[in-house]
Amino acid sequence: MSQLYTILQRPNVVAATHSGTFHADDVLAAATLRLVKPSVTILRSRDTDQLNAADILFDVGRILNPATCRFDHHQLEYNEARPNGIPYSSFGLVWRELGEQLCGSAAAANRVDIALVQGVDAVDCGVTICKEVVPVKLMSISAVLGSFNQGWQDLTSAETINAAFEQAVSVAKLILENAIREASGFEKAKAVVEQS
Repeated sequence: MSQLYTILQRPNVVAATHSGTFHADDVLAAATLRLVKPSVTILRSRDTDQLNAADILFDVGRILNPATCRFDHHQLEYNEARPNGIPYSSFGLVWRELGEQLCGSAAAANRVDIALVQGVDAVDCGVTICKEVVPVKLMSISAVLGSFNQGWQDLTSAETINAAFEQAVSVAKLILENAIREASGFEKAKAVVEQS
């Protein structure tokens, strides 16, 4: 059992990330935390004291230390990557800690990592997976979740940005639940076929 999973079993857990514009990696990391503990408070701030007081910190803080529940990938000498070279973003770092518990098996968690998590991590870390050039922005999961951000033409405040973040987390949670259900179902079906 990971330290992150253990912390999420406590009452009144606060997980913190950066305020302002959000990306798919912090949205899906928040959704992953909410799948384990729906009541987890997600604090969005840039205030160092507030961030340091949080039980869990993701996508902010410049610290990667799973033992203290710090999951940032913005260090100058960051080198956490999968064997295929795709680096971990905050989503991948949180998923690596919680995926197996959420899916019920390492195999199902790996299927979700391949189908969903790696693409989000690649986009967030600036890794190109597809070399094809198209004249419009592709609607990847990262683009869809990013579209919840306020545009230049919108009147924005911290409240509207945080409300948009919560909307994106709700959508991301549904997407993640479906990915987990599909991967877990595949692994269960595979076990039935292997037994036959």
